[in-house]
Order: sequence, then structure tokens, then C-alpha cells
Amino acid sequence: MKSCRRRVVGLVLAVVASALLAAPSSAGASAATRWNLNATNALIATGGQPPPVSMLHLAMVHGAMYDAVNAIDGGYTPYLASPNATPFDSQDAAAATAAYYVLKSILPSQLGTLTTTYNTDPAIDSTVTPDSPAKAGGIAAGIAAANAMITARATDGRFGACCFSVPAVPGPGDWRPLSSAASANDPNGWIRNVTPFMIRSSSQFRTKGPYALTSPQYAREFNEVKALGIKDPTKTTRTQHQTDAALYWSQHPPRTWGRIVRGLETERGLSTADGARLYAQIYLTGADAAISIWDDKEHWGFWRPITAIQQAASDGNPATVA
Repeated sequence: MKSCRRRVVGLVLAVVASALLAAPSSAGASAATRWNLNATNALIATGGQPPPVSMLHLAMVHGAMYDAVNAIDGGYTPYLASPNATPFDSQDAAAATAAYYVLKSILPSQLGTLTTTYNTDPAIDSTVTPDSPAKAGGIAAGIAAANAMITARATDGRFGACCFSVPAVPGPGDWRPLSSAASANDPNGWIRNVTPFMIRSSSQFRTKGPYALTSPQYAREFNEVKALGIKDPTKTTRTQHQTDAALYWSQHPPRTWGRIVRGLETERGLSTADGARLYAQIYLTGADAAISIWDDKEHWGFWRPITAIQQAASDGNPATVA
């Protein structure tokens, strides 16, 4: 499991590093950044979507934004579609429009708020940006890119069958709910069946699975997690820095990533085109990582650390203690 997590973290860090190396091209936040914040607020702050679910939807938003802006900029290969556009069309209008149309398809209950946010966006509001052929062209490109994304994800498996197949009598090493309540199963188990955004299948990067319960490698990882993860600060081996990092990253990672990347994008002065590409790279990668991880969890059906530690007396390993 460690190798899978390290791969995902490495991919994200590589994407962020590439952004830091990009040459600044404009000052201030672009439409891509404005609509990353708008999408994050709508999906997470208002919509209450948990991390893996919001990651899928942020990938949809930013994949469409990238295609809309890239159709105008023409710098890279399209993701899904390359709408008709000219180099003179408004990239900001394209980005805002693509994000708005995807979001309102995902969050119909927020249509009024989203429409107000869209109509008052600097790239769309006629009192800020007068109507022009360039603006109209950007809006058209945004609508086309959004429709391509909405169509592509219409039957992608989101919100399908939800739960893992839990053994009637879970044995040592078997995944199990944390309580007997019906809601104790993972409500996001359906994520394993979602069509990936870029990789070939959810099992393409499946891990080799957990170590055998009786192995010394399992005991080593068990004891590391137990020592670092214990809540009692007088018994843990973790440093204050590790505690702070754990608390920081436990607060809705996609929302945290958004804050970090928006800061990087603004600090580096990325253009709308470069910003749109950066966000698309991060969220499309993150969505496929989530799908792959849930596939791995279902495939191996291995118990969680908290269960493993509580049930250690049953694992047959003399080097672990409940």
C-alpha cells in the first residue's frame, strides 16, 4: 500500500514542480483560478462532497476548462474535444463558461447561486468586459467543451453500487465496518467502478497487496503505524511536526490542494491557458488515483489499521500486540 501512496504523491508533486518551472506570463489570478475557488466552494463547502467524490467532479470541471481554453490557445493536445475557436477569442470567458456549465450539471440545486457567480465574473459581466466577438467566441468554446465532458461522463459509474463485499463473519485481515450500523460500510465504495479519466482501467496500477499477517514485514508496518498513530501524545513516537502535518492533511485534501495550487498559480503569474492546464493535470491525476485506490481496497478487502490494531490478538503474529 505504501508504494501506491508514494506513486500518487510523486505524480502530484511532479505536476506542481512543473508549474513552478513555468515562465510567468501575467499578473494576478486567472479565470482558471477564480473558477477553481468557485468549484471548490460549490462542491465542498456548500455541497458537502467528501474528498474522493469532489475530486472526480473537480476533474470534470477542470478537464472541460482546459479543453475550452486550449482550443483558443492551441498549445497542447486536447483532453476530450477541441471546440471551434480562434486565437482571438477570450480564454477567460471560455474557462468561466466551461466551469459553470459543468458545475450546474453536477449541482442543479445550486443553479441560482452558480448563475449569479457566473454572470458577475469579470470575464462575463458586461459592465466589466463589454460584449464582443472575442467574448462570444470564448463563451461558445466553453459551452462546447462543457457539453463534451458532460456527455462523456453521463454513464461513467458515479453513484452506482456503493459497498464492499464484507464477509458474514470477518476473519483476521478481512475488511469490516467500524460498527454494526448499516451506514458503517464505505458509502463511497462505488468509486472503484467509475470509468477512469486518463488511465486504461481502475486496476492498471493495482498493488501487489498487503503483506501476509504473519510476516515480519507486516509486523514492522503495523508497529510503525501504531507508534505514530496513537492519540496519546505521551505514548507516540511522532514529532510535533508530524502531528501538525497529519492534522493539516486530514482536513479535506482536495480543498487543501486547491488552496496550495491557487497560491502557486497566482504567485507565478500563470496565464489562463497555463493555469487551466495545471489544474487539469492535478485533478485528472487525482481522480484516477482515487479510482485506483478504491479498486485496490475492494480487490484486497484488507482490514484498516484501526481494526488491525484492535484485533491484533487474532492475526497470528507474535510481534504485534492489540
